[in-house]
Amino acid sequence: MAFLNFVSGSLASNLAGKLNTARTPLKALRASETTLSARRNLRLGLQNQIGRLEHAQERGNGRRIAELREQLAKAEHDDEPMEKEHEILKRKAFKESEQLKFEALREVRISQCREVTQ
Repeated sequence: MAFLNFVSGSLASNLAGKLNTARTPLKALRASETTLSARRNLRLGLQNQIGRLEHAQERGNGRRIAELREQLAKAEHDDEPMEKEHEILKRKAFKESEQLKFEALREVRISQCREVTQ
């Protein structure tokens, strides 16, 4: 019985280590998201300013609105490659993380079945 407890504990420890490793791609995704969030907030701020100025409908705002739209278009153009790269990273990170988790769980199940049959 002690041997089975030892094996079970060893398998659980290995599983915990491998599941922790499976989190690594998601951590890289989080870092990318953090980097992009500042840029997204800047673009959102520009959109809000444009909306407020359009809603106010005061004279003389046309020039300011045009400037803000130019800034927004430039920011969107500059951020487009980073946004695309982030989407690719997101798909890869989720896929890799899930594969690592599945492999870890499969290995534990196979090891448990071997130990029970021995």
